[in-house]
Amino acid sequence: MGSQKLQQLICGSPWPDRAVWRAIRREVTPVVEPLYAWVVDETGWLKQGKESVGVSQQYCGAVGKPAPCQVAVELVVTDGEVAAPIGGRRY
Repeated sequence: MGSQKLQQLICGSPWPDRAVWRAIRREVTPVVEPLYAWVVDETGWLKQGKESVGVSQQYCGAVGKPAPCQVAVELVVTDGEVAAPIGGRRY
């Protein structure tokens, strides 16, 4: 599952996001061992319209300039070959 689909699942689900991320960490982390690195990365999604929460004119790495977008910070673990998001928060 791509990180954008995962973000949509967590943001649109009726479950508390912390509980979902905790369950993901519990299942994913043992599979990605031995851990090679923990990666903290900012991700931006271009947005148009005014329906989405958190959209503002801000720097968006997807286009390399300020644009109307949502931005989130994600925590990803990797074994050097596979990378999996295990936490994230929109800001």
